Amino acid sequence: NTSFRLGQISIKHQAASGMVWTAVERFGSQIVQFIIGIVLARLLLPDDYGLIGMLAIFMAISQTFLDCGFANALIQKKDRDEIDYSTVFYFNLAVALILYGILFFLLLLLLIFTINPYSQRLRVFTRSH
Repeated sequence: NTSFRLGQISIKHQAASGMVWTAVERFGSQIVQFIIGIVLARLLLPDDYGLIGMLAIFMAISQTFLDCGFANALIQKKDRDEIDYSTVFYFNLAVALILYGILFFLLLLLLIFTINPYSQRLRVFTRSH
């Protein structure tokens, strides 16, 4: 019974440690993103910063779809094999490519229909290719 309690304490300690490291990672990521945002705001013109903001929204949406849980399921699966690894890899690759194509054309339309100096360059680029 004592060994079970020691194991239980160990599991509790591991869970608490995991929560602390997850919190540190999330808060650290937010702090780094905030600092990068401040640096970009100082370096870029307001129109350029707005364009980066629009891109960030689309990237966040695509990241939500891309992180569909297969990687976490693969980590927790007990009897993983090569087929499981390749399935998750190719599925994530296919979803990423599909999202890239969708985002590319959505952003292309957004840039073409907004008054933006980059839209002129983009129109020339898309017509030449």
